[in-house]
Amino acid sequence: MYKMFLDESGDHNLEAIDQNYPVLSLSGLIFEEEHYKECIDKVNEIKLKYFNSIDVILHSYDIRKQKGSFVVLRDKQVRQRFYEDLDNLFNELSFDLIATVIKKAELKERYSKPVNPYHLSLKFIMERYTMYLNRKDSSGIMIFESRDKLNNELLDQAFLDFFIHGTGFIDTIEFQNRIENLVFTNKINNEAGLQLADLVAYPVATYLLPNRDKKAFEILRPKFISSNSGEIDGFGFKVFP
Repeated sequence: MYKMFLDESGDHNLEAIDQNYPVLSLSGLIFEEEHYKECIDKVNEIKLKYFNSIDVILHSYDIRKQKGSFVVLRDKQVRQRFYEDLDNLFNELSFDLIATVIKKAELKERYSKPVNPYHLSLKFIMERYTMYLNRKDSSGIMIFESRDKLNNELLDQAFLDFFIHGTGFIDTIEFQNRIENLVFTNKINNEAGLQLADLVAYPVATYLLPNRDKKAFEILRPKFISSNSGEIDGFGFKVFP
C-alpha cells in the first residue's frame, strides 16, 4: 500500500497570469507505508531541533520569508544549518517523486478552450501514479491538503471523471484497480507528507523560471521516477505544453 502526498505551487488562473510566476506545479511524494513512519520521525526531529515543538507546520513560503515560527532563520548560521538538514532529510528519506509543471501562457496560446491547469496536472499525475502502482503490483491513495469547499469539490469531480472514464493513456479498470481514493486533510492535522510536498512544489515550479536557484531541484532529481537510463522528463517530471 502506498500513499501519495500532493501540493501545488502557483495558481490555476489563466485570466491574469503573473509574468514573474507564470506556472503551476503539482508535486506528489510517494511513500510505502512502512517508510512513511520513518519519515514522520525524521521530520519531527528537525522540528524539535530548530523550533522545540513538533506542532510547527513546515510551510515553504513562511520559511523563505522567515515568518512566524521561522523567525529563528533570520540568523544566517541557523538558516544555513536548517537548509543543510532539509537537504540531508530529502536525501535520506525513501520516497519516489512525480511532478508536473504547466506553463500557463503557452497553454492559453495553444488551446482556444484550455483545461483547468490544476485538473490537467491531476490527470498527468494520476496516469503516472497508476503506471507506478502497476509496476509495484500494489494500490495507493492520493492525499491533498484541503483548500476551500468549492476547489475541493472541483478537484474531486475532476478525479472522478478520470477515475470513471479513464484517459487517453490509462483506462478505467487500471485506475480503479490501483488508486483507491482521493483524500483531503486539513493543514492543522500536521501531516508530514503534505509538508514535504509543500517544500518540494516550489523548487519544482521555479526550475523552469530564469534567474532562480536550481540547487534544491538537483537535490530532488534522484527521487523522480525515471527511465532505465535515468531520464526524468516525461517520466517522473512532466512539463506541459
